[in-house]
Amino acid sequence: MRSGMITTAALLLGLMAGTPSVRADAALERIFDSEQMKTVNTGQRINFTHTRIGIDPEKMPPLADRVIQVAVTEDSAVGRQLSVSLTEDGRSRNLDAFSGDSGNPVLMIFLESVTKSVAKASGGSPFYIKNRITDAFRRGTELAKTEIEIGDKTIEATRSSYSPFALEQNKARLGDFANFEISFVTSKDVPGRIVEMVALSDPEHKEGYREKITFVGADEVKQ
Repeated sequence: MRSGMITTAALLLGLMAGTPSVRADAALERIFDSEQMKTVNTGQRINFTHTRIGIDPEKMPPLADRVIQVAVTEDSAVGRQLSVSLTEDGRSRNLDAFSGDSGNPVLMIFLESVTKSVAKASGGSPFYIKNRITDAFRRGTELAKTEIEIGDKTIEATRSSYSPFALEQNKARLGDFANFEISFVTSKDVPGRIVEMVALSDPEHKEGYREKITFVGADEVKQ
């Protein structure tokens, strides 16, 4: 899985690398902010849930209870590192450590999972899906102010949405994914700054593919 995320990162993080043809708007800067994890203290862990429904289980299994945890640790030899664990059905596995100077790794997990899910469900190429997502980021979007509930607190946040297939000329071949949308909610008041990421086959319909990663809180790393 890590190699897949590296491929996605190489493709998408170029959006923030100063490429002249890319318009780095305010929404994109929040999503790909390389300072995100500096808002998480060493010894702290941020926790997320990851769910996925609406795809033929023979093509892609659903996710009902996956937990993603990102812990910030520090080693005298390598400095700050991000340790990522995925827990599902009582079984956990760890990804290779990320640099503490990188952005929030749940973004890469989300984009890689969504790319794979949409490709499996639609029968399309994952490279085509990644390219259309990249194009949507390049086109930019507007930021919308919103408020979110986390525990007993209401905090201010911003939401941005992208339609990767908006300019596709032959939408009929995309079937249920013709109106595919991904959205991001970020907040400076949340450690790691990513609050929620959602992918929908069609935002106008409750049925269909839905994938979501949601921030659920932060705690201290157990020694």
